[in-house]
Amino acid sequence: MERVKAQEEDEEQSNQNWSETVEDLVTAGDTEGAITLLETEVSRLETLNPSEAANLQLVSALTELAKLYSSKHFSLKSDELLFRASFIKQRSSGYSFFFSRVCLVDEKRKFGKKI
Repeated sequence: MERVKAQEEDEEQSNQNWSETVEDLVTAGDTEGAITLLETEVSRLETLNPSEAANLQLVSALTELAKLYSSKHFSLKSDELLFRASFIKQRSSGYSFFFSRVCLVDEKRKFGKKI
């Protein structure tokens, strides 16, 4: 139990570090650097064992990344990231697999992707 709590505390500390760093980069005008950092963080979070804390961090990172892409007028990339964040959030909230799958299929049809 203590190990899980320690892991969650480490994840929370990591979240504070990357979010502050992204904020600093954006303030300094280095949007590309912020995007690179967030893409690295998303990749790292995707490799962690799924947990509520890791999923919340991943949702947060994807949402921030979507905002940055939107600010650069990459609306399709932004929409894709927001969809991923929403999907993870729904899945983590206890929605059934079936409901999530139906939403995924529906979204893919909207964007004209093959299923």
